[in-house]
Amino acid sequence: MPRLDSQRVILLILGAFAAGRALAAPQDARAGPAPRDRIDALVERIAKGDEVESAEAARRLAELVVGPVAEAIGALDGRPAGEQLRLRAALGRLSAELRVRLLRLNVPAEDRALLDAFVADNEELVLRLFDDNYRVRQAAVQQVPLARNSGAGVVLAAKVNDEDEDVAITALEAALKLADPVVARGLRRYVHDATDAVRTRQLPNMERELLEALGRLVSESIKVLGEARDAGSVSTIAEAVEFFTEANLWNERSSLVDAIQALDRIGDRRATPVLLKLVARPQMIQRRDIEGKSVTQTVGDVAMLAAARLNDIPPSALNMLSPAGDPAFAGFADEEARAAAQQLLRERLAAGASRGQEPRPAPRPGEGG
Repeated sequence: MPRLDSQRVILLILGAFAAGRALAAPQDARAGPAPRDRIDALVERIAKGDEVESAEAARRLAELVVGPVAEAIGALDGRPAGEQLRLRAALGRLSAELRVRLLRLNVPAEDRALLDAFVADNEELVLRLFDDNYRVRQAAVQQVPLARNSGAGVVLAAKVNDEDEDVAITALEAALKLADPVVARGLRRYVHDATDAVRTRQLPNMERELLEALGRLVSESIKVLGEARDAGSVSTIAEAVEFFTEANLWNERSSLVDAIQALDRIGDRRATPVLLKLVARPQMIQRRDIEGKSVTQTVGDVAMLAAARLNDIPPSALNMLSPAGDPAFAGFADEEARAAAQQLLRERLAAGASRGQEPRPAPRPGEGG
């Protein structure tokens, strides 16, 4: 996959937001030679000041924190090659350690304990996951052991917020294979934070290319949430669906359809309202010949099918046409039948076809559709 600088920028900005919050949090372990109050003040100015103030505060923070280390090391040219290599490796470790500690501060207690155990068992791998070189990070992501309910889910979710898109996509591929409650918790937070950051314009000077790049990562994260059957993410997915579709930042035939199918897989009736808003989407996805009729399926039909299944309404009750053995396809031979089905679905739901807003039992991963 080509590496696009603009796509890395948006992830780096999001990472900076998280880092700023973490550095500002009280932590006795951060006490060091530099006065704590000065560090706190500079971090706040970096996070909250204007562009000029933030840049100046970042420079001063570097002088305050990095300066003593640089002075202690001195000129590398005067040291033997072996010493230079060890010192450079140590500097790289400092950068990685900082990123790991920031991650630890930004996850809930249950995930923090899993992360600590994962770091204890995989220290060198974790350092490579947060290396300065994106190729090293990407290779490390591919080496994460996919153990369920472990710190693997914590680090994979964190790598979705990597500043390099290739690393993020590689992490999402691994997360989709894992699809356990731990990685789902992390990606639920990621989808919420990313959607909120764009919607509330927290990210300055955002070009459309960057917004679309972030939208793709959010969409891929939602696919993982669907695979994990994460019922706790329904409201978060619904918010993302509404924002990214209204902002026209998703490809409807791919990202929106993937999100609808994720809600279908999760199997929670609380997704019904957002699905109903989508049933009239006219974009055609595919066409099939069924019983001598040319049947088309639109994005809206996919939403209608999901809403019907969530509320135990057979697609046939809405006069949807499906080929034998393909439960993912259901559509209509003409627009009149489609419009009638949309109205019928709303009437059935309004009349109480749904048994309330309680979630229906979701199938275990690997079972059902």
